[in-house]
Amino acid sequence: MDQTPGFPAVVAPIPIAPPPSESSEPSAGMEATPHDTSSADSSPAVSSPLADAALPSDNALPTASGARSVNALAIKSGRSDAEPITLTAWQRDRSTPPIDSVPRQLQVPPDLPGADASPLQPPPFRSSNDAQRREALESIYFPIPSELPDAQHALLDDPDAALTDLATLQSMALANSPALRMAAAEVESARGLALQAGVCPNPEVGYQADTINTSRTAGYHGIYVNQTFVTGGKLYLAQKAAEVDYCNAQLVLRRTRIEIATAVRRAYFAALIAREKLRIQTTLSQFVEAIYRTQIQLVEAGEAAAYEPLQMRVMVTQSRGAVLQAEQQFAAAKRSLAAAMGVPHMQLGALAGSPDMPIPAIDFESAKSMMLAQHTDVAISRNNILRARRLLELA
Repeated sequence: MDQTPGFPAVVAPIPIAPPPSESSEPSAGMEATPHDTSSADSSPAVSSPLADAALPSDNALPTASGARSVNALAIKSGRSDAEPITLTAWQRDRSTPPIDSVPRQLQVPPDLPGADASPLQPPPFRSSNDAQRREALESIYFPIPSELPDAQHALLDDPDAALTDLATLQSMALANSPALRMAAAEVESARGLALQAGVCPNPEVGYQADTINTSRTAGYHGIYVNQTFVTGGKLYLAQKAAEVDYCNAQLVLRRTRIEIATAVRRAYFAALIAREKLRIQTTLSQFVEAIYRTQIQLVEAGEAAAYEPLQMRVMVTQSRGAVLQAEQQFAAAKRSLAAAMGVPHMQLGALAGSPDMPIPAIDFESAKSMMLAQHTDVAISRNNILRARRLLELA
């Protein structure tokens, strides 16, 4: 073996045994005779590692190329006792194996929905103007309407309809809210109690009879007059304490107005956001469907594989589901707005405004000062302190 510095050693080629003749049957003990590898420079012959290996039968190696493949495999594995490899018809012909003969390693679990669906079998592409292929592809992919149903567009506001702003909705809520009516009734009740607290007790005049028809007698009969006299200015203190309750009832009425207006404002902007979401989801769904139709056209023209539109079909289904969800959210937001106004069965029309309307600039310090001076809860707490002092004097 000659070896040049810096280069790997040069190994003489390994001889390959010729295939047996078709007329003769090879014996199990036949040995492969190596060819003469001597050259002009009398290089030493290299013996084959398959010198003692048994040759396969005629059924295993029908061709010379098959014998070379087997010998090469045995040489690569380094085993002299390699078993013969049986070749199939498609291996001998070097053709593509049939689909049924290839084991399927990845299968859809049978418990999943749609596992029993038949595989996609699109017709072969012949030309871009093949009408039959186009019809076959349309039957494979589900049809998509040109636009969304009318019910989805009906939820969107008509641009020509009269718009209802926030101030109008709050006025309607203050006129129809049952909570506001209850708070107003509480104010009238506290007003009557405050008037009655400063008035002297009414005298009591009555007739009384006892032991009637006892031992066949008329019993005892008589009349009585009862009058309670309040002294020490207690009527004045009691009326002042009741006036505090009347003031607190007015503050509760004011707080109820603010709470109703706040609830209507929140429901109003929630409806605007739901309407904007519905508009965006509808536009996005139409855009995704346009991409899906374009992908189908690419398949019809032979520029895309048949499975590629199926990926977009999933996105189309998801976008349509998002549109339906946005519809329900917008309808629920409008019903919540009507309930906050005290008219839950009212059909609201188009709403004015948008979620990105500019908000007023409010200074923190000025808002803090106004809250501490005018907030209803703070005023009620102060009045309760004054009422407790007057009740302490009254006791």
